[in-house]
Amino acid sequence: MFRQKKRAIEAVDGEVGRHIDYPYRMNLYTAPPLDEITQDEFEQWGLDRLRVLQEIDNALTTKVGDLEKTVRPTIQKFLPLSLGSKRNSDKERKKDHYSHFILRLAFCRSEELRKKFVRLETELFKLRFATDDFKDRNEFLESLEFNWEIASPDEVDRLRSQLLAASGRNTDVADTYYKVDFTQVPYLVESRRVFLKGGKAYVPETLQLTLLTTEYSKLLDESLIKTARAIPRLDEEQRLIPILENLAEKMIWQETSAEEIGHTDTIRANMIDGLAAQKHFPLCMLTMQRKLKTDHVAKYTARRQYGLFLKGIGMGVEDALVYWRSNFAPRIADDKFDKEYRYNIRYLYGLEGSRRNQRPFNCIQIINGDQPRDREESHGCPYKYLAPQALEEKLQSMGITDKQSLSEIRSYNESSLYHLSCTKVYELTHPNDKTVYSERIMTPQAYFQRSWNHAKETPSK
Repeated sequence: MFRQKKRAIEAVDGEVGRHIDYPYRMNLYTAPPLDEITQDEFEQWGLDRLRVLQEIDNALTTKVGDLEKTVRPTIQKFLPLSLGSKRNSDKERKKDHYSHFILRLAFCRSEELRKKFVRLETELFKLRFATDDFKDRNEFLESLEFNWEIASPDEVDRLRSQLLAASGRNTDVADTYYKVDFTQVPYLVESRRVFLKGGKAYVPETLQLTLLTTEYSKLLDESLIKTARAIPRLDEEQRLIPILENLAEKMIWQETSAEEIGHTDTIRANMIDGLAAQKHFPLCMLTMQRKLKTDHVAKYTARRQYGLFLKGIGMGVEDALVYWRSNFAPRIADDKFDKEYRYNIRYLYGLEGSRRNQRPFNCIQIINGDQPRDREESHGCPYKYLAPQALEEKLQSMGITDKQSLSEIRSYNESSLYHLSCTKVYELTHPNDKTVYSERIMTPQAYFQRSWNHAKETPSK
């Protein structure tokens, strides 16, 4: 029982083929994929699975009541896995198989990424196990071997009173108990949910999923470490490494541009102060906007972060030149502006130098980048670099005075969940926005778009 069967390999013209059969909907991903796929499929499949893991992470972080119901639409859209033997099941299972290994390559590179990947993949595994067809699930379990020794009926009968006491039940004991080393289920031992004898934990069949996910997590963690060691020998390094690094960067955070968030309105230079006053700007961009307006100064990093944000929400290059020129005056004369700043602004729009389109900074780039070193600098993430009291004063100036809300934001910051602080601030400053959003705010321009859409949908008084 519980033997992981080798995947069937088709023989083509007498030779071993490279096609992998997928007899079960569930998968422990012990066998690597063998077929060739295109580079576009490699990147797209990885991104699709990443969106699913990200949604699971968001749901777990915000502690939703029904995890499966919350993440189901995202799974159905990006990584569906049909029950039984439906027509599309092989194609879906292939994508599921390949996308898992693609993300393994991306997230094996650090202990932090490995832990997060194992945790989210384990949650996805549990969701699928709970929704799997009963017959298929049992066949999958029969295919595994984890060295789980099954206690004999006589042994269960002899230990009946101890097993009942450990289970906390007053009814009869479970039909089946698995005997495993107690070190394999430390959390069950700690919570006193299993009976211990001779170094073995007696795990009832009702806790089978817990036992299975423990084994899965262990296998996945070991595989990720092996993958990390193999990465330097990756044959396709020049083509794949940039894709893998991009996927790793997006583990929690999303990159979005004006086009990707659906923003098609033109933002003019003379609109910015009004937009900031109308609470359309997240705190990071509001800080740079206020610094520029009052002190007529923006250091290099602030110009890049804020300038690309303005570009990302729909400001064209000519309006950008007007905006920066007017806000630098009178501190910077026109001729100095043309000599020292015009080129760099046009560069952000891909009109100078390498003419490469520059993307707005996402939250992970801002958070992991340099933070202000003195009062002249205004870039970075205020939720990260501001002292708690200074941040509280800024939030109060935005109208957030409720002590419980301020305490919640401080708690997020102490856990380095700065994007949740930003999302909470949006909710507090936009109390009439009743839209149910499936994702946390993970880019400054997404914050803007959410606020902009709400304002457009709200009738003018």
